[in-house]
Amino acid sequence: MTEFTDLSIPLGEGHYVYRAWADDACVYVGSTSGWLLRRIYEHKMGRGGSQSARMKVIFEQVTRVDFAEFIDREAAGREEDAQIRRYQPAGNKHLRPWRKQHYRPKVQPSTQGSLL
Repeated sequence: MTEFTDLSIPLGEGHYVYRAWADDACVYVGSTSGWLLRRIYEHKMGRGGSQSARMKVIFEQVTRVDFAEFIDREAAGREEDAQIRRYQPAGNKHLRPWRKQHYRPKVQPSTQGSLL
């Protein structure tokens, strides 16, 4: 299991998975290959992408952020997917399309019968 820490957000570049918490509830899981502190700032300020207004609302609730560092983007992506599946945070609507190959839904659709 991956160790996450909230001791001190690094100031350098790297491959990170971060979890944003509102008290004891995980409200968002994300990853970045770059400056983690900048990415969190972008979320808090509502900057940095098409979902920025939604992210600002989510990050207004955040009381702490923890993170883990990874060797490369692919490893970080796999862990991000695992954390989203584990916590099912309200801020994560879905997995990114290029990461769906890692996602396995909890309930497999039935191949027998029909509801219609």
